Amino acid sequence: MSLDELVSRQAGIVSRAQVIGLGMSPRTITRRLASGAWKQLHRSVYLVGGHRVTDEVRVRAAWLWAGGEPAVVTGPAAAWWQPAHPRRVDSGLTAP
Repeated sequence: MSLDELVSRQAGIVSRAQVIGLGMSPRTITRRLASGAWKQLHRSVYLVGGHRVTDEVRVRAAWLWAGGEPAVVTGPAAAWWQPAHPRRVDSGLTAP
């Protein structure tokens, strides 16, 4: 898989481990972050330039931050993956 294919498949979200697995150097990642070409959303999870932060991006970023494939999205955020997903993703947390 290429970086472009990964970015497309994941709505613009990539993890550090994924891009290093594709052959990108840590130095290149650092340069892309420093230049603003990528934005860090969580530790080791990045939004590639040209992509907007959407509900899908928020759910995918949290999933990647939690470990990707072995991780599971639950609760209201999991509803996003259903065919008739809600218009808005809510964390389920309420303010005191």
